Amino acid sequence: MAQKVKVLEETLEKLERVEGIKKELEEQNLTLKRDKDDMFLQLQTEQDKLVDAEERIEQLLAQKGDFGEKMKELEERLQEEEGTNPDFLSKQNTPLTYPDKKFKRACKALETDN
Repeated sequence: MAQKVKVLEETLEKLERVEGIKKELEEQNLTLKRDKDDMFLQLQTEQDKLVDAEERIEQLLAQKGDFGEKMKELEERLQEEEGTNPDFLSKQNTPLTYPDKKFKRACKALETDN
């Protein structure tokens, strides 16, 4: 009978150790589950940000293309206006216009006065 009591006591001690280990593992499992859920939420947030960034990139690229086209149109328009504007052409082809010559003469007169 003493042997059975001893075996029973040893079994109870092992049971207490096993229950202690079980409790620790359950706590670790709960902590890991919380960490996993937090990481999953963080991943979802990052994926949403990535999708938003990709959409913004697409918008900016489309805008860049539109601006490039507008710039090209404005350059063509400027070239056309420069080519068809007779005042612009005459100013480019003549070295000095009348007001410029008058200004030069006035400058020379001032220089000779001093």
